[in-house]
Amino acid sequence: MPTYSHSRLSCFENCPLHFKFRYLDRIKKEKEEGIEAFMGSRVHDTLEKLYQDLMMQKEVTLDETIKFYREIWKKNWHENIKIVRKEYNEDNYYKIGEKCLRDYYNQYHPFDQNRTLAVEQRLMFDVGNHKFTGFIDRLSETPDGVYQIRDYKTNSRLPERARMEENRQLALYHIGLKEMWNEVDEVELIWHFLQFNKEIKVQKTPEQLKELEKNIVQLIQKIEKAKQMDNFPTNESALCKWCDYQDICPDHKHIYKTEQIPLNKFMKDDGVKLVNQYRDLSEQRSDLNKEIKQLKEAIVNYAQENDLSVIRGSDRKLKVKIEDKVDIPTKTKHREKYKQLEELLKKSKHWKEVSTLNASLLRKAIEDKALKTELQNKVAELLIEKHNERIYLSKLRETK
Repeated sequence: MPTYSHSRLSCFENCPLHFKFRYLDRIKKEKEEGIEAFMGSRVHDTLEKLYQDLMMQKEVTLDETIKFYREIWKKNWHENIKIVRKEYNEDNYYKIGEKCLRDYYNQYHPFDQNRTLAVEQRLMFDVGNHKFTGFIDRLSETPDGVYQIRDYKTNSRLPERARMEENRQLALYHIGLKEMWNEVDEVELIWHFLQFNKEIKVQKTPEQLKELEKNIVQLIQKIEKAKQMDNFPTNESALCKWCDYQDICPDHKHIYKTEQIPLNKFMKDDGVKLVNQYRDLSEQRSDLNKEIKQLKEAIVNYAQENDLSVIRGSDRKLKVKIEDKVDIPTKTKHREKYKQLEELLKKSKHWKEVSTLNASLLRKAIEDKALKTELQNKVAELLIEKHNERIYLSKLRETK
């Protein structure tokens, strides 16, 4: 039986095929690491070291904290770090991480607001019949005995509170914490958004935790069904830019392949040639559609000016049909009028005849003047005016 985690569930939600490659096929890649993730890891490492020292009764200055950050940045830097946003470089991201640490240190020094119980605390627990694991960045306790599950984020955007109230990760850790330590009663979930020097604090009710467990079990059932059916579709998103499996993903492998070849070979690739041919024909079709639209307008004008309903060509003829009429409002395009008309007819004796606003039945009732005059007038006010111009091309039959 597999051991699940928040990241494993999120992987499946983000892209089922990525989940299959990573957790089922266990395809190992020469991993590229996004600069954002690298910076976030170094900030996490520094805060972990800071609180480990504090737990050992060792005071740490801000300069020592920044020095440690600088050293582990250099030590862990490697050639496979990927910077997607080309307008920025390594130094820009290093400075963001340093600013996060400076702001955090100055905000919470001398770090006596609560008692740190653990850093990188591993959790092992059950949700339903499924095993789960996870790591808490820092577990703390207030003087009042409230447990605090803390998570450090270096995101470049500050999320809305409502989004964090729906966040699964720390709520999942809340379930694990209560299972592993029976004495846990009140728990706070706290996210530190370090780039903004802000924290968002949320508490969960027992009912919310129970609902979360139910949703997680349903998601796992969906994963297990995908395994049985071997059904793992791709899911295109912004995350694809950081994916390690672009070279084998059906959505990206041709793009990945052609990005690696020189221009003279690129233009000879069969896939590239097919797409270019399709592009050219699609553009021609678009231009033709514009010409046809303009030609149709000219035909309609000619028919109106000459009082014609049929126009002859060399071997074809065009039947031109021009109508101005009223029609029944639709639920999607004319929601308000549709609602008014529905309420009006429900109050009348004719509702059974045109129930659910059957357009053809109501149209027939109006044409046959089957409605009372007052109702007919009210209905008429809610009808939609339509102007239709239709052209039908057919063979020209010879006449003698």
